[in-house]
Amino acid sequence: MTSESPEIVVLFRPVGKKELELIEEAGFKAFPPRLFHQPIF
Repeated sequence: MTSESPEIVVLFRPVGKKELELIEEAGFKAFPPRLFHQPIF
């Protein structure tokens, strides 16, 4: 993804609504920390 196409968002794992809101708050630059029940693979 390049800065020339900001309308494209690539997520690397499924997220729920609340987690997506946290990602948005981070400027779509980082995932929030994983919860204890979320696998790391």
